Amino acid sequence: MKHLFYLVILCISITSFAQETTNTKKEISITTYSVTINTLDGFDTIDWESIPKMFKYNKPETIVKLEFSFKQDATLLSEKKVTEFTIAIQGKSKEIDSLVIRAKKIFTKTSKLLN
Repeated sequence: MKHLFYLVILCISITSFAQETTNTKKEISITTYSVTINTLDGFDTIDWESIPKMFKYNKPETIVKLEFSFKQDATLLSEKKVTEFTIAIQGKSKEIDSLVIRAKKIFTKTSKLLN
């Protein structure tokens, strides 16, 4: 009876110390913002102020990508047809404000070429 008691105590102590609890923190990062536009007027409908808000919970060193696609016929100044193109800008999450400014400049120049 004495041995059975020690055996039960031994089993309980082994199983209780064998269970480890680990705190794992899950991280979610938004790494890509992608927009497809069907008309040249669609460039004006992009909400530029909301883009940095999407990436504000990312770590500063997270690589993010802003991607803007155009898919429809447009005419260049030289009368060549453009049916689709994509502009992608990539950088670190801490640089999101400068990435948005660069994207705006690219769209301004692109819309001048296509109009």
